[in-house]
Amino acid sequence: MRELRYHPGLRLGESIQVNKLGRLKRNLNRCPLRTNVCLITLARNGRDLLDIYPSRYLGQRFYDDRLPLIVGIAGDHEEAVGLAVKMLEECMRVRGDCRLREFFSTFASVPGAERGGET
Repeated sequence: MRELRYHPGLRLGESIQVNKLGRLKRNLNRCPLRTNVCLITLARNGRDLLDIYPSRYLGQRFYDDRLPLIVGIAGDHEEAVGLAVKMLEECMRVRGDCRLREFFSTFASVPGAERGGET
C-alpha cells in the first residue's frame, strides 16, 4: 500500500477539522477517489511555486510512483487558493522572498501553521 508524504508543518484550510485529520489521511491513502478535498503540493516543475489539484487525481496510475509532498489540504479549490496565498505571505514575512521550497525545507513547523499560518 502506498503511503502519502505530508510536510511536518502541514497547513489546513478552515473547513478541514483537525480532529478528523487522521481519518482523512487514511482515506486519502486507501481510496483517494472517494475523498473530496484539494491538495496543495510543491510544484513539480521549476517555474511554479505550488500545485493545487483535487485529491481524486491521486487515483491515477501516474501518481503510483510519483507521490507528491503535500504541504496543505483544503476543502475546495477556492479555499486552497486562499491557503496558498497565506503560505506565500508567511514565506515573505519569515524569509523576505517567495522561495517556498526552501521555506518548507527550513521551517518544518511554524506556530499556527496547522491553520494556514494564522496566529
